[in-house]
Amino acid sequence: KRPAMVVGAPTRFPPNGGGCRSVPIQSAMRKQGDADTVRAVPGTTRRLACAMGAVAGADSASIAERAAEAAMAGLLEKGQTIADLAVVFVSAAHAPALGRIGEAVMRRLAPRAIIAMAGEGVISGRTELEATPAVSLLAASLPGVAMSPFAAEDMPAGLRGQPDEHYDHHELDLSAVADAGGMSAGHRGTMLFADPLSGPIDPVLHALSRARVMCSPGGAGPANGQGPSTLTGDDTSGRRGPIFGALGSASGKLGGNTLLLNGRMYDRVYVGMSFSGALRRDALVSQGCRMIGPNTVVTSAKGQIIRRLGGRPALAALHDLIEPMDESERQQAVRGLMLGPVKDE
Repeated sequence: KRPAMVVGAPTRFPPNGGGCRSVPIQSAMRKQGDADTVRAVPGTTRRLACAMGAVAGADSASIAERAAEAAMAGLLEKGQTIADLAVVFVSAAHAPALGRIGEAVMRRLAPRAIIAMAGEGVISGRTELEATPAVSLLAASLPGVAMSPFAAEDMPAGLRGQPDEHYDHHELDLSAVADAGGMSAGHRGTMLFADPLSGPIDPVLHALSRARVMCSPGGAGPANGQGPSTLTGDDTSGRRGPIFGALGSASGKLGGNTLLLNGRMYDRVYVGMSFSGALRRDALVSQGCRMIGPNTVVTSAKGQIIRRLGGRPALAALHDLIEPMDESERQQAVRGLMLGPVKDE
């Protein structure tokens, strides 16, 4: 079994030859077993709490420390003096400095774990910073919660993001996936940050979702989800721990999206963090959509106006796409469609 917490800054590079380099920040990190009395104030009770901070500016380390201080101040207002987890988002301008940003956050918060990614913009509460250099940070007090970090290279073959990999979900060892992803008994959720340009993330999500049935609090359930299984990460309503997270949007070029997990940086594939213990996580979806219909070639356009799809008038093509849907799907479609270019035909 993998340890619940891995602390360190190994210097080896991943098998694919890119994207991982050492960041010497482990000395500022608390280990999974460290006592919760670190920096505790007498008379205070440790409890679950979260706080946010966001700062705009060009100096990466400076604004990271200020964002961490703002988040810590929020925790202190809630009576919490310890940040167990730091989740950091940086704008595209700060993507090359993600390692230094991680070091700054570790100096200020000394959490048990840190996970970070770069994106087009950052959000903190009602503050939204786009097209400007900025850092956003979520600090969490998580007493009684175990955090298990993992990266693509920890996963079984077929899920590591290698160009020549073959994925066969029928042959996948779900116990190995659950173990590599830190999905222990009492699994309460998995956070996943990924580079969308390295390859499809769908197989990874599918495998993690199926592996959750191995992690019921009462013991392992059937790997194929058939039969009288119990659900993973059950609370009183019997729900599975959600898999949630984001795709990097800092760059449209392979290698331009940066990810950080504890002491290691990556510029491709994915990193994640699983949670178990005294925690319930609810996942929300914002601006979500799903693909409908086949990929269609734009055969005539002027500026941003699409005139013909697949050699037919665009409206006629969309009509034929929407008409066979059931009533609820049709109502969703007529409220607005999202169109985008296919990454790889």
